[in-house]
Amino acid sequence: MPTASKVYLFSSKPKEKSSSFICITMKLNKKNSNYISKCMDLHFCLERYVDTKIKNNENVYLMDLNSFETDRTVFTQQIWKQFQSRLNKSNKYKVKDGVGSLEKDYNGNYHVHMLFTYKRNYSTTTVYNLNTNIRKLWLKLNSRYSGKALHSKRFAVSPLNISAKNNLTRYLAKPIKHRKDKDAYLPKDYSTKGSFRVVLGKATTFWEAKELPSRKHSPQVLAKQLKTICNETKYKMHQLHLLEKEDKRKIEQYLKRKNFFFTQPNNADEINDLG
Repeated sequence: MPTASKVYLFSSKPKEKSSSFICITMKLNKKNSNYISKCMDLHFCLERYVDTKIKNNENVYLMDLNSFETDRTVFTQQIWKQFQSRLNKSNKYKVKDGVGSLEKDYNGNYHVHMLFTYKRNYSTTTVYNLNTNIRKLWLKLNSRYSGKALHSKRFAVSPLNISAKNNLTRYLAKPIKHRKDKDAYLPKDYSTKGSFRVVLGKATTFWEAKELPSRKHSPQVLAKQLKTICNETKYKMHQLHLLEKEDKRKIEQYLKRKNFFFTQPNNADEINDLG
């Protein structure tokens, strides 16, 4: 990922406020700090929830709620809000509580990964029937509010593999997702003020606000912890903004202009290496 503190594209150093001066900052800016803090808070809540459930000998399940909805408001305020309300209020689904991650894929489709428990440790047959009811509800709400019919495979529930639970909570909290031989992307809403965490039932009673990492550590400490937890070695945390589309265009524009000026004699007096 190209980075530099200063880039001069012309034969003389431009004035500080010149519009032709492109500066790519390496500071951990406010948006990066907020993004990192919310990822760390999400990881903490997921870990606390699963550890508590294991201690109480409750069966934990992973529910994947996929959609083709790209409008955040439609997904969160209509599809998800109705789904959450039905599961919380209706005994038909027998969901006790849950904690999950609100994400979007590379194409901008919103979805939720939810760790949850039922009101009791039901038999395999009962769980299957309950899952069927929940799947029908999810597909129905997507069809109603987004106007897009989902295949039944866009909904899935599976028992949590306890031995791999740390890998799962790390994955759900990851600040960056990688695609093989393709660009990386930010799976959470980078600029939103809201949390990346979604809940069912009274899951928020498992922690207090003062316990959240964002309340206890500086952005620099959180960035270091998150990089370690998620084994994120390709990108530095202060480079998260470079994965945003707007900033990507700035970088691509710079690289094109850089190549152009390199082909012109005596045009580039100073160009710092972008790495």
